[in-house]
Amino acid sequence: TGLYGAVLILPPVLLISAIVSQWVPYEHDVLNNLALLPDPWVFVACFLSTAVLTPMLEEFMFRGLLQGGLQAAVDHEIDQFDIWKPQSAVPILVTSVVFAAMHWGQGAACIPLFFLSLGLGYLYRQTGSLAAPVMIHMILNGVTLLAEYSRSQMVA
Repeated sequence: TGLYGAVLILPPVLLISAIVSQWVPYEHDVLNNLALLPDPWVFVACFLSTAVLTPMLEEFMFRGLLQGGLQAAVDHEIDQFDIWKPQSAVPILVTSVVFAAMHWGQGAACIPLFFLSLGLGYLYRQTGSLAAPVMIHMILNGVTLLAEYSRSQMVA
């Protein structure tokens, strides 16, 4: 589900990112430090923290706690088999606004990350699992780090 979701969600998010980056450059401390210190061990440390730990923590906080809590507050529908059926898009929208706002100060990153969050939120609501959103978030962060590290190696 995570790989399928990545194929559906990441291309439009990366396209939006490429478009908005034409007007406002992307800024992130991890990528800036990686460009300044293109050492393999720095890359490994950045990769573990940014592409492994951060997606797990952010998805737990945003999708699991915030969106899940909001979904439970607004959706009370239970089917005949006593299975909860979340329907409202409001928790996804609220969570996406907060997620994007958390990335304020990283250039125009908040714009594509809002759309990423919409996709991850929808996937979480439909599956009830954090596994796929975590995997997609890991892929995005990992690919971004690999691209920046590769670019810094070509310059060095």
